[in-house]
Amino acid sequence: SRVIDLGTRFGLVVNPSHETEVHVIQGLVRLNLLDAAREITETQDLTENTAVRVQPESKTITRIEASPEIFVQNLARNEPRLVAHWKLDEPESSVTARDSGDSHLDLNVMAETGLSPFTNKPAPQNTSTAAGPFQSQLHKLFRTLNTTEAELFDLKRFTISLWARNPSRDRQGDSDTLFHYRNTRLHSTSQFNLYSDSTTGRLGFGFLDAANQYHSWQTNQDIRWDQDRWYRIVFTYDANTAAPNDSIVTYTRTPEFSSTPDLQQTFTNIKDILPLSPGGVLAVGGSTLSDISRHWGGEIADVRFIRGIPDRFLNSQAQPALIADP
Repeated sequence: SRVIDLGTRFGLVVNPSHETEVHVIQGLVRLNLLDAAREITETQDLTENTAVRVQPESKTITRIEASPEIFVQNLARNEPRLVAHWKLDEPESSVTARDSGDSHLDLNVMAETGLSPFTNKPAPQNTSTAAGPFQSQLHKLFRTLNTTEAELFDLKRFTISLWARNPSRDRQGDSDTLFHYRNTRLHSTSQFNLYSDSTTGRLGFGFLDAANQYHSWQTNQDIRWDQDRWYRIVFTYDANTAAPNDSIVTYTRTPEFSSTPDLQQTFTNIKDILPLSPGGVLAVGGSTLSDISRHWGGEIADVRFIRGIPDRFLNSQAQPALIADP
């Protein structure tokens, strides 16, 4: 492929398998897809806040979400920054989920009893593969964070986005865990948790506040999860002002191939989150415990932790508050 700068700011990502992404931050870029003879087979003009992906030897250009926060030019003070990006597209039976960001926060299965969640399941948005099914706690992916790594996860203002499908709603556990952190030496419960309720399907979140008290909230309507349909989930948290308990949280869920969310809710007057304690375990697809059944169940793809809230997610904060602190 050939990228032509028509007066713009853009970012280019080429991974080791030669998959190429173009992200337009400002202005206009022309992308030419070339064949083996270097002849143009397709042309697309890309405008601000658009992005595409081209697979090696591919004959098509695939639209993807623009992510300006992954590029160095955007890392000015107070600008959103990509802390970790787990694409979860590893080969079948892999025991490591590579972080494609600069922090290299790779996740792994449990050393002795862990089972690989990589089974070549199809991924959303015409990408390669996803992780899952997360059929038990043994399939989760995790990392123990040291002091330097824990500090990267600034919980004053952040975004978590991911794709998920097929939560396990037919078992005895009370929640299907997507993203989880806990330091078992210091805390008897989750320090931070994103989940879906096993009975109602509602999306929920919980965390320890500055007083080490655990609080949990859920969206205010039961949620249907269509079998094998991918959903894009975006969670944002903003501590707002220096005053306590005025934080703002948004939860958005959008079905694959839809431009309109089927769930969008804002929570206000939320407690302030306790910073992550070093030495705890960050887990995707399950909780940090191995003796309870709080795994996701189905598949997960393209997990991102962003310090700050990108502009494309700020509109959801304008929605009215639909639920209060329980």
